[in-house]
Amino acid sequence: MRKKIFIFMLSFISLCLIACASATKLETEKLKNNFASIRDKVQKDRNYINVLMKERVGKTGYYYIISSTGMVIAHPSAFLRGADYSRFAFIQDILGNKSGCTSYAVNDEYTIIHEPLNADEILCLTIQSDELSDKGTMCKKSSFGQGIK
Repeated sequence: MRKKIFIFMLSFISLCLIACASATKLETEKLKNNFASIRDKVQKDRNYINVLMKERVGKTGYYYIISSTGMVIAHPSAFLRGADYSRFAFIQDILGNKSGCTSYAVNDEYTIIHEPLNADEILCLTIQSDELSDKGTMCKKSSFGQGIK
């Protein structure tokens, strides 16, 4: 009987530790610092983009690259590559301020960290704001909709 209780308690503690670990929020500032390292890797080795397109940050975060005109250059969803997103307000915000942090809402709130790779490309990381400890509140708010605001 004691052995069964011990095993039950051990299982319960293990589940609690896993649940607590997965509930940890990411810090926007740490993501920005790590983002600079990722940007440097892409600048040094363009083949790293293939690795980057498979990486996830937290549960919902992913990297992609847009051109200085708003065209999707690299994205984990292949069907978006080559798409023109320049008409969207949040992309216009990124193009207007190539380095920074932008947030927008479409059903859920999203945060985009973005930095220029070179004169023609911008590296972006999009993640649901709920995964961030500050929920993206330190970022510029944007709208998702079409057209210039």
